Parts: sequence; C-alpha cells; structure tokens
Amino acid sequence: MNWCIANHAHHYLILHSAVLEKNGKTIIFPAPQGSGKSTLCAALAGKGWRLFSDELALISLKNGELHPSTRPINLKNNSIKVIKEFIPESINSGLHLDTHKGTVSLFKPSKESVQSSKIAGQAHFVVFPKYEVGSPSCMKELDDSKSLPMLIENSFNYDVLGTEGFTAMCDLVNKVDCYEFSYSDLNDAIATFDKLINE
Repeated sequence: MNWCIANHAHHYLILHSAVLEKNGKTIIFPAPQGSGKSTLCAALAGKGWRLFSDELALISLKNGELHPSTRPINLKNNSIKVIKEFIPESINSGLHLDTHKGTVSLFKPSKESVQSSKIAGQAHFVVFPKYEVGSPSCMKELDDSKSLPMLIENSFNYDVLGTEGFTAMCDLVNKVDCYEFSYSDLNDAIATFDKLINE
C-alpha cells in the first residue's frame, strides 16, 4: 500500500515520515529506516496522540494540508517488545517472522484516530528523530538551510514533482519550526513533545 501511494499519489508531496497530532498541533517526523521513528510514533499514538500515519506525510500541493493515511503501525524486531512493555494494553497482530525487515508486528491505532482519518490538518512542526542508546532527550532547532535538504532526502516524489515539489517543500519549511531530536527514554520523549505543542 505504501509503495502504491508513494509511486502514484503525485497530487501530494510525500515524505517518509510519521505524522501525529495533539491539541490541534501536528508534528511531521521524517526519518530513514532504523531511526526509531515507528517506535516513537507508536508510543505517542498509544498515549493519546492522533495518528495520521507512521510512514507517509501526504502534503497537498493545492493548500499544504496534511492528509491522514491511518493504518496499523509497522513495528520491527526489538521495538515490538519495547512498545508492548510501554503500552501493555496495546493491541498488536501476531509476529511475522523472517521478513526482509526481520520480525514484524502491527500496532492497532486508536478508534479516535481511525474515525478522524478523513480530517486533514496543518503542519506546525517538523522533527527529525533519532534513537541513541543511553542518550538524554535533546531537541536542537534547525534553520531553513539545513532543514530543506534533510526534508528533500526524506521525500519519495520530490524529484518527480519538479517545480511544484520545490515550491511545496519551501512553503512547508517557511511555515513550521524544525528540530533534530535524539532520545532513548520514551517517557521523556513524550514529555518533550507535550511541552513543545503547549508552549
């Protein structure tokens, strides 16, 4: 499904990113595989954040709105155990062993997230997450000159869209605050993002 969207839905600028919202504030979390993006996404979604997607930020070329693609979160390998211990009440699929990504389990999104899956939102922040063993949570603000190429690196169709893609990407960078975020403790990470959207 993600492949189909990324290769054909060119009425959106598409980023490889989790997207979550709370209290009307939406955060885009672009990151490559292995960054801890999906683990962080499941932790936030399990603690009351509205899930747009754990894989795709769909940004309208017409008005810059974010459109949800709300489906189960794809947890892999050690993150399966981490999330089950962090959110014991979570509902997961069985384990799918020996896939090309290792062991995989799907984390069920909340009923509220699914019911809101046709409601678009506006981006307020872009945060590039990175899990680092033993690292305290650290949020570092980025300027536009660094944020723009990092976003381009995490886009599926920027090169396909040409001028439209460049304009949409510049519009996004101009209207949001961008950060790098390293973490190891999920409770501390959630507290950091709760503080960010409430400031």
